[in-house]
Amino acid sequence: MKINILLPIYNDWESVNLLLENIEKKIDLPIIDITLINDCSTIDPVIEKKFSKLRIKILSLKKNYGSQKAINIGLKYLNQNDMDFNYCVIMDSDGEDKAEDIITLLNIAKENNNRIIFASRGKRQDSFTFYFFYKIYLFFFYIFTGVNINCGNFSCIPKRKINEVIKLKKSQIHHSASILNSNLIYKKIKCDRGRRYMGKSKMSFKNLMFHGFNAMAIFFRVILIRFFIFLFTMYLIFFYWIKDLQIIYIFLMIILIAFLIFLKILRRKINKSITNETKFEETKF
Repeated sequence: MKINILLPIYNDWESVNLLLENIEKKIDLPIIDITLINDCSTIDPVIEKKFSKLRIKILSLKKNYGSQKAINIGLKYLNQNDMDFNYCVIMDSDGEDKAEDIITLLNIAKENNNRIIFASRGKRQDSFTFYFFYKIYLFFFYIFTGVNINCGNFSCIPKRKINEVIKLKKSQIHHSASILNSNLIYKKIKCDRGRRYMGKSKMSFKNLMFHGFNAMAIFFRVILIRFFIFLFTMYLIFFYWIKDLQIIYIFLMIILIAFLIFLKILRRKINKSITNETKFEETKF
């Protein structure tokens, strides 16, 4: 079995080196291909040591696109160059996606050869505040879409499925949401989240919030259908059974309509931002 591990990276080269060491120690394969997508880091790429099992390639983007677009570019590169591997593992490089869980994903992938395997989040190492708001987000995402989006970038894609993934235009905006909203078959396996190797996340709370809204915008049509079902159900309840609380119904409708308008505007912005233009330099280690 041959794998290619795809890592989007922006500036956090110290963490990348620690992750590479863990991958070499914990993955029992003779050769492991690593594709680092350098998302226009302001720090020069540094691979601190020679690895006996790792064949490392860095694609340095000429523009900062963000991690989701960087992942999409990496998948297109692997697909267009017909690289020799059976599975592509996508993971973050900060330590929260653990090297040992790659084996878990691969084992499940071999048993479910036509499925994309996601690592769903088990135990987390986050602060109580982040955990609290994350759970609220998961709750409302499920209410609006009927989908549990308790997974991120950490995933294992069979090589034969990569072409189908990169055809999902919204995958440039949100890797996991675009797949969950598609006809592609996937499976989730619970993996506990690891501790960051160092420092704090470079994604601000504002950017994290918009990342969540982007996922919802991808599900806009599903949310719209569920909204009209909810609208009709609440109409029956408030106008036939609980007439005294009709003002609450009106208030809820105003809030939900405003939210739908916001998602529609965000969806248009997303569609305009999707581009096939990419420039990068390739470096081998």
